Amino acid sequence: LTNIFESFLPQLLAYPNPVDPLNGDAAALYLHKPEDYKKKVREYVQRFATADMAESLSAANDGHSLSNNKTNDLNNSNQTNKNESDDEILSDFSEDEAADMDLE
Repeated sequence: LTNIFESFLPQLLAYPNPVDPLNGDAAALYLHKPEDYKKKVREYVQRFATADMAESLSAANDGHSLSNNKTNDLNNSNQTNKNESDDEILSDFSEDEAADMDLE
């Protein structure tokens, strides 16, 4: 596991491969609208990569705090609304974005 976290993941994050994506919408945004992609990444980092988020997820996983679970429920509700608007942005791409890509 140490090898994965110390070498594989940093390389994957530093050099994404949009031709063979796990998330097709993110890859399409990366390829066709790089500035929008960078903006979305910044938003996600600010939203999810925080100490508060890590603590609330840790507490929810441990089942220690009912109030944290209520907060997470509220955050999840708000996140659903934000994701719906994110989907509208990504819907600018056709469903056949990969037609000209060599996927073999």
